[in-house]
Amino acid sequence: MPLELVFGRLSASDARGAHKLATAMRAVLAGGAASRTLRVGEADTALEVQLVPLRSDEGVAQVIATLRPPGADRAFRLSSLARRFGLTPAEARLLETLCAGASLRQASAHLGVARTTVRTHLQRIFDKSGAHRQADLVRMVLAA
Repeated sequence: MPLELVFGRLSASDARGAHKLATAMRAVLAGGAASRTLRVGEADTALEVQLVPLRSDEGVAQVIATLRPPGADRAFRLSSLARRFGLTPAEARLLETLCAGASLRQASAHLGVARTTVRTHLQRIFDKSGAHRQADLVRMVLAA
């Protein structure tokens, strides 16, 4: 197994993987990356690790690490959830931006809309999905 949980921390079982994971985690925690995806392990046991920061306006609050076989497609999951919850294209774009690790302020700038518009879209996504927090939305996408 290329990854293991050691004392509550995700760790790679070989030195090369450990270095890649540590470098990616530092970049995400420092706010230098919206998200980071890396491949750990050898061909038949490889895993794709996606690190997504959950940001507040003050910085990175925590990081969600998802593990999946290489090639799993996040865009497919996003479009599937957007259809399931009946999201508008604007709401789907916001969800995608948030899942890439953006704060509401960053999403507003990235999408070219006012922060009030972003908040309105987010509230509508909450209403349609049953989620109550941004972290819940990200978990839904990553689990889909």
